[in-house]
Amino acid sequence: LSPHPGRDCEPAVAAVARLVDGMKHQVSELDGKLLDAAVALADGRRDVEKWGAGLVIPGFGTGQPGSDVMTWSPSRNWQFGGPIIERERISVSYDDQGGRERGMWNAYAPNGAMHQSFDSTLIAAMRAYVASRFGDEVELP
Repeated sequence: LSPHPGRDCEPAVAAVARLVDGMKHQVSELDGKLLDAAVALADGRRDVEKWGAGLVIPGFGTGQPGSDVMTWSPSRNWQFGGPIIERERISVSYDDQGGRERGMWNAYAPNGAMHQSFDSTLIAAMRAYVASRFGDEVELP
């Protein structure tokens, strides 16, 4: 099933393999598409496909006329990351760093994996989720 006829799409495991280069990555440094790819791998997603430089779910439109795909980005979109946080019982808290201008989000998985992000709750939570499956490093095939 291709979100755009005539364009190549592939299942999640193969998509992740082609999105990255077979390197080990520090989970604490993952963000953007690499973090989303690691979440897909950790989650065993089979409905996510590579399209262009990102990951998409075919048949799940954005609501825009003519749209039949939605970018799958659990580290940036609550629609995808939220259910993972609930299902995996990931706890999230905010530390204002003693009143500093910029605080930090902390996320804790039930197995003790903890990660932080200055940027967002979702990034911290998805890092904790990936670490709960793979430890401090993840090899993206």
